[in-house]
Amino acid sequence: MENTDTVIERPWEGSGIVVENGRTVEAMAVMHRANLDWEVEGRELFAARDPKLITFDKCKKHKAIVRVTDNEIMGIVGHKWNILQNHEVFTFLDDLARAGQLSYHSAGSFKNGRIVWVQCKVRTSEVLPGDEHGDYLLFVNAFDGSVSVVITKTRIRVVCWNTFQMALREGKKGEFRIRHTAAMNEKLEKAKRAIYVANVQGAEEDAFNQALLRLRMTGQMWTDFSETLIPDNPTAKHNTRAENARAQLMSLAITGRGQDIPGVAGTGYAALNALTEYANYHRSSRGKTEEAQQANRFQSTLFGSSNKLIATGRNILNDFLVDHAIQVETVV
Repeated sequence: MENTDTVIERPWEGSGIVVENGRTVEAMAVMHRANLDWEVEGRELFAARDPKLITFDKCKKHKAIVRVTDNEIMGIVGHKWNILQNHEVFTFLDDLARAGQLSYHSAGSFKNGRIVWVQCKVRTSEVLPGDEHGDYLLFVNAFDGSVSVVITKTRIRVVCWNTFQMALREGKKGEFRIRHTAAMNEKLEKAKRAIYVANVQGAEEDAFNQALLRLRMTGQMWTDFSETLIPDNPTAKHNTRAENARAQLMSLAITGRGQDIPGVAGTGYAALNALTEYANYHRSSRGKTEEAQQANRFQSTLFGSSNKLIATGRNILNDFLVDHAIQVETVV
């Protein structure tokens, strides 16, 4: 069978590949191209009883997770921590792909393979003409014990890679966080069944965005929005950093990606887009290189402060909708 998959670019530079026209039969090829065709294994840990003596005691409550191909230690975990291999992740997604629920979009890893992610396209929609979005299923697995397995929906602006707009919040319908325990496989099967009926979330997100398009942001609303998200430090002598961050957020609301689409400027939707771009691409982040900084932004958007920042912004905008009696259309 002719291979129609094409690698078109690397998202989050240095972290993975994007695949065009991904197909179920190419799952293993996607895994290979994303440098994820390796396995890990649990190995026993030993601690020196005395640094001067060659005697060691076995660590009974912990083990090392080691990549087999190069003996890289990925992390130290509890002795009951269960491994989910990369090929098992793709097998999980293949079952959904064969049922026509999704197609492969991108895959990669951060921190030398310690955090692995795969995104699959679920649906596409247009909030406005020329403002195309895609609903994507994001699967995250970590080998360093830092996070649980995460399966959730994200919203990507296809035209500009404005990724991870939908906040990853505990308890959000359609999101699963699964610990690496003996019950992991059973819970993965439950997640798989739930994904079949999760597409309604995309329609709900469209309805929320369309309501934001009807919300005209006044100067006071912009001030409340930005100062709530990025407040001054009450103990600092100067708040230049916070002021600069708020100025950058305001600038993105005017000149950011997608803000030139007719109907966006000056709306709550512009504010949400600006916040998403700020959190994912511009917010200050630790790291000696831009690649390292972007990797940290990625993880923060998934599990850390950027995640909370976007969630807070959405809540503020929802309060604005309520205050201005703008209803979000009910999705049936």
